[in-house]
Amino acid sequence: METDRVRATVKRSRNVIAFAELSHANWVIFQNAKEEREGWFYDCLAANVLAAFKFEAYLNHVGKALFPHSWNKMERLSHARKRDAVCERLGIVRADDDSRWRTVADLFKFRNMVAHGKSEVLDPPEAVEEGEIEELRRKRPLTQWEELCTTEFAKRAYEDTESIMKEMHSAASLDEDDFRRSGHSYTISNREKIA
Repeated sequence: METDRVRATVKRSRNVIAFAELSHANWVIFQNAKEEREGWFYDCLAANVLAAFKFEAYLNHVGKALFPHSWNKMERLSHARKRDAVCERLGIVRADDDSRWRTVADLFKFRNMVAHGKSEVLDPPEAVEEGEIEELRRKRPLTQWEELCTTEFAKRAYEDTESIMKEMHSAASLDEDDFRRSGHSYTISNREKIA
């Protein structure tokens, strides 16, 4: 099949909403993790990292809307301080019995452990265990962050961050379309056919 090859002047633009892109990436990687194909542990790792990145990107998005003149300075704060400032401005109370906020706290501990990873020796005490020989042989000691690389935690991280972000978005009276990945626009002019 022949294609029409041209030389043209092209202008493109795109409004990138980082949290929406990261949210989609988080969802895609989480869907892969749920299939538990070979290497699914790493899908869980990636899904958790993306959930943390998405949530912080959302704080930057909503924070800029709520604090337009001071967010550039506030953006350098920890995610917890940004989260607290946003919640206070929106009148959102982080209830101790709200499991979503515990998930976010665990998620950012996870992110920090991975981001500042350190080599270490894991040497738990000897224990009496029951199981098949192969199962007992394959079981290995895990770091705290590795213990969170499960489909259960990845699901909580995805769903709880999405739920909180939507609650904040509604409280801030922001456009729901922000949660959709954006397309792009373009113009093509001065086309010249190439042989």
